[in-house]
Amino acid sequence: MLRRFVGKWRTSFHFRLAIATGFAVALIVSLYCVVQYARHASFAESAQKARAEKLATLLAESLAQPLFDFNTVAVASTVKAISSHVDVRSVRVLDTNGAVIVDTGVEAGTSEILLLTRRLIDFSEGPRPVRVGSIELAFSRKSLEEELYQGLIETLVGGLLVALGAVLAVLWAFRTITKPLGEITHGLDQLAAGVTEVVLPKVQWQDEFGRMAVAVSRFRDTVVERQRAEVLMRESEQRFRDFSASSADWFWELDEHLCFSYFSENFEATFDMPAERLLGRSRRLVAKQDTLNPPALWQAHLEVLERHQPFRSFEYRMRSVSGEILWLSFSGVPRFDAEGRFKGYRGVGQNITASKAAEEVVRKLSLAVEQSPSMVMITNALGEIEYVNEAFTRITGYTAEESIGQNPRFMKAGVTSSEVYAELWRFLAEGKTWRGEMTNRRKNGELYVEQGIFAPLRQPDGHVTHYLAISEDVTERKRVEVELASYRDSLENMVEARTAELAEAKEAAEAANQAKSAFVANMSHEIRTPLNAVLGLAKIIVRENHGRKSGATAQRILEAGEHLLRVINDILDFSKIEAGKLQLEARSFRLSASVSDAMGLVTERALAKGLGLRTDFAADLPQWVCGDRLRFEQILINLLSNAVKFTERGEVYLTVERDQSAVLVKVRDTGIGMTAEQIKRLFRPFEQADASTTRRFGGTGLGLVISRNLARQMGGDIVVDSVPGAGSVFSLRLPLETAEPETAAAAALAPTHESGAGRLAGLRVLAVEDLELNRIVLEDILANEGAYAVFAEHGEHAMTLVDQRGIDAFDVVLTDVQMPVMDGYELARRIRSLSPHIPIVGLTARAMREELDRCLAAGMSAQITKPIDEDELVSTILACSRDAQRLLAAEAAGEKAPRPAEAAESDVIDWNALAERYKGRTGFADRLLATFVRTHGETSATLGRALQTQDWAAISAIAHSLLSLAGSIEAPRVHDLSRQLETALMAASPDVPVLTDALIVALDALVAMLRVRQMAGAPSA
Repeated sequence: MLRRFVGKWRTSFHFRLAIATGFAVALIVSLYCVVQYARHASFAESAQKARAEKLATLLAESLAQPLFDFNTVAVASTVKAISSHVDVRSVRVLDTNGAVIVDTGVEAGTSEILLLTRRLIDFSEGPRPVRVGSIELAFSRKSLEEELYQGLIETLVGGLLVALGAVLAVLWAFRTITKPLGEITHGLDQLAAGVTEVVLPKVQWQDEFGRMAVAVSRFRDTVVERQRAEVLMRESEQRFRDFSASSADWFWELDEHLCFSYFSENFEATFDMPAERLLGRSRRLVAKQDTLNPPALWQAHLEVLERHQPFRSFEYRMRSVSGEILWLSFSGVPRFDAEGRFKGYRGVGQNITASKAAEEVVRKLSLAVEQSPSMVMITNALGEIEYVNEAFTRITGYTAEESIGQNPRFMKAGVTSSEVYAELWRFLAEGKTWRGEMTNRRKNGELYVEQGIFAPLRQPDGHVTHYLAISEDVTERKRVEVELASYRDSLENMVEARTAELAEAKEAAEAANQAKSAFVANMSHEIRTPLNAVLGLAKIIVRENHGRKSGATAQRILEAGEHLLRVINDILDFSKIEAGKLQLEARSFRLSASVSDAMGLVTERALAKGLGLRTDFAADLPQWVCGDRLRFEQILINLLSNAVKFTERGEVYLTVERDQSAVLVKVRDTGIGMTAEQIKRLFRPFEQADASTTRRFGGTGLGLVISRNLARQMGGDIVVDSVPGAGSVFSLRLPLETAEPETAAAAALAPTHESGAGRLAGLRVLAVEDLELNRIVLEDILANEGAYAVFAEHGEHAMTLVDQRGIDAFDVVLTDVQMPVMDGYELARRIRSLSPHIPIVGLTARAMREELDRCLAAGMSAQITKPIDEDELVSTILACSRDAQRLLAAEAAGEKAPRPAEAAESDVIDWNALAERYKGRTGFADRLLATFVRTHGETSATLGRALQTQDWAAISAIAHSLLSLAGSIEAPRVHDLSRQLETALMAASPDVPVLTDALIVALDALVAMLRVRQMAGAPSA
């Protein structure tokens, strides 16, 4: 039976259709029943659960009052009533501690339970609910299952009835359709089998099946002809594909609008881009967007296309997707339909980039060979000339026509040996390149020397087919070589003689330079040595005769000596700069402090002349910079001193601002000014603006020269802008990089005795000096500072004292370096051999870097240049003393050091910066602070009264005074507010009252801090 079913299934579409229809109807009805049952079940279960949840909520609300009242009877009664509900399986009531109050105790499996829910029971009494217990309910599935079973029966019965009706209706309809369709199918089967005489069913109806029978009849008549045409078409298409695939070219088509409509497959491989990017693009648009080819080229091509004429080898350039320039060649013919209407173009395209590149290479090589200054000759394998370039014809005199076809032997002059030719042909026969010279004869009979390279030319298979000769005429060079050879010997003799002369001149120059250095050093020593005594004695007279006429006279002597010392320093600096021996330091220093120091040195002179002195710091300047502070201040002092010197009335205005990564300092004055010619002479050594300037104002004329050289060695420069009678502006630009502040020890500002108050108290000093006047000066300084000094006249005398008393009898050694019998260098070496730690300070009149190096090499700890500055000497001794801690402790017993909190940076006063500024001069710093408190303790009240009366002139004077003083005592807050207030007053800014109030507050804070410090025990002036 199964076999019959399979056979029927395979042979009868009607049978398959009936079976499939029945199966489909059954499947659809089954799915419908399942869906309906699922929806019903889901709805019923959801409704049952909703009822259960609602019942649980109602039960929880009804039990709240009994549980709150602890009425277990009411609770049990309520639970019993609810348990009788058909859906309720079990009920359990618990108190707040979890103890069971009522439990129906009905056991049930998980499958019997529809929903197990728990409710917390809260009793609302007052604003906050009270938790009184909880309830657990289990609801049965029994009623739900009964309801679902009834619904399932109803759904199945309805589905079966619908399925039966649908199957019967579909089978009747299919029978009506498939009978004529089967007859037509039978006819098509015969036609497909090759039977052209197909018997089709008789047309009974003019319906779709009737028209289908007529169509099949017509199809029968044309099928054979179509099959024949398809065979021909396939053969034609295959032929085209074979041609296209085997060709490196591609095929294209244009439509009637001259837009690309087709590209063959190898187009994409050629251009590495999809053909769709060009399909639909007009040839006119391509021409319009082209920038690589001349417009005339496209104009001529478009005219051909517009006339519908065929064309060949239209070449142009285009840019590929990768940016490469390609050369393309197009050929095409027009297409027309049967009526003669133009339908477009069809043709072939070629990528001719490689051939164009090869042509260009050949063209360049041809030009290079043809225009080469060297002779180029190519022969075949038999040695017959096939090519010569223009240089060959020009040098030999033979034309190309006269040379081609001949053997190169026709130019032999008979001078070159046969061994050269034998070697040449042996190299060529072995496939090697030969280099050498030979002598040939020109057409006019002249001989010429030819130096060349002869090489075989190989084909890709390695076979030699030609020979290449590249040579040049070296006749003139050979002649020159002969002449040069004759000159060489004489030149060598001349060079030897000249070398000896230069060596002598070099030795003389070095000797002169050494003599100059020695002269400068000796001059420094010879002047500084007596000057040390003069200045030292003058200081003693000034100190001991203060207020007397002799004291005033000594003060003038001291000022003259200091002026002479400045002149000497200028000359030495200039000598160092000229010799290239000036060395710069790179250390961190506070920019505002350095500028304030320089301003402080010229303030007294400016005030004595009645000049205003103003400064202005830009807000974006760094606080700490890296550079040579000493040289920076030297430049500023020189510029400020000149401004004060050459200004009779008005003011000197210094501004500091940032210029990109550099610091720009401008010194502006209202002095005499200069002409352009005077400015040219300004930076020449020993010159000033004019000769009368030197007589009127004094000076060596070296200050600006030294300053500019220092600025340039520091990576900057000085420029001048001046108008006669209107003042001058000197601009100093230095690349001072921002730096981290150097940590200044808090003890650096620890108070010490002031000058003359025993800063070296108890220190035992061995002082060695050969000049009596200098010994007197040195003795006065040491005695005035409280030191115990023993003097020796020279090094041998000092060693005698050391031998007698022992090296431990002295705490420090001061020694002149140039002395008779035994100098200071030898003395230092001997003392250092006895004690490696005792401080040795050298005293020298040679202000040279080499002198410091020599002192340190001899074993000295430090060096001081004469004339001796008292503060410098004391600070150097203290810094070098091996017993410095003992000295500080001894002084601390008599003077209290500042508290560590005072040494920290503050916006009121920067103790670290103050310690750095007055390093080793703590007594002076204390006196300066005490003076500030004494003189400006009531300044804030004065400012307040001036603000009330709007006395802007008084406020300006106070701000200007505080600007300089606050910088001297490192009070940044007062300094900044004074500068801002002065600027605001000049600009008539409305911020003046606000800034004045802020300055009053800051000044009160500063004075209060300093007074508290004095009361805590810090010494005052």
